[in-house]
Parts: sequence; C-alpha cells; structure tokens
Amino acid sequence: MIVTMLVSLTVANTGLASTFDLNCDATKSVESWRGAERTRISEERVGLLLRVDLSRKLWCSGDCATTSPIASVDGSMILFQKKEGSGGDDLTLLNRSTGEYLDRDRIFVTPNDSDIVVTRTSGSCRPAVFSGFPASKL
Repeated sequence: MIVTMLVSLTVANTGLASTFDLNCDATKSVESWRGAERTRISEERVGLLLRVDLSRKLWCSGDCATTSPIASVDGSMILFQKKEGSGGDDLTLLNRSTGEYLDRDRIFVTPNDSDIVVTRTSGSCRPAVFSGFPASKL
C-alpha cells in the first residue's frame, strides 16, 4: 500500500499521470479578526476528496457537483483557484512534493478590511486512483 502511494505520488509529480484523486486529512478552522484581535469560532478534523485531471486542467471536490478549471500547474504546485475581490479572496493549492493542502477563504466584513472572517482548511493528501468526474446531465 505504501509503495503504491509513493509510486502514485511520484508519477503525479513527474507528470506521467494526468488524472488522480486526492484523499486528504485536514483541519478546518474558522476565525474572526477585528484589527489585530483574533477569535477562534470553530475547529474540526475533516476528510476531503479531490478529483484532478491535469491534462484537461479540471478539478472538483466532495460530491463533484461541478468541475472547475485549475488556475495553474507546475512541477512543485497545483494552484486550484485564486480569486480576489473587494469582498474577500479565496486560495486553494497543493504542494506536489509534500502533499500539503491549503484552502483559505477570507471575507472582508467591513469596507476598510479591518474585520475579517477566515476559513482555513489545511492538511496532507494522498494520491489515489482517479474515480472520474460525474457524467454531464445535459
């Protein structure tokens, strides 16, 4: 089993496997920031499933109700998404060498960005056989 996971991760890192699942063990925390004061709202352990197709630059998570384009891929990182706007930002990435995963959402509650709610999910992922994307309904 360990050999299979190492081979799979190595194959994914070298670009030979363009489709794979990622099973991730992570911690999800929600915090609010008012200036420099931080308040932890919640923290829990979560399991995540991501499905990745590097050749088509698509990915999805959970039940994969929708697929999304991958923002960028290189030898060291998969940047699933990076969105920035006046109301907040969202960043989701995977370190391809270590398997470390990060998904960070920030919502700016006040116009001057002094009050922020941050949801952060981070942990480590293991590669698995690609389970495919759900079939299109139309």
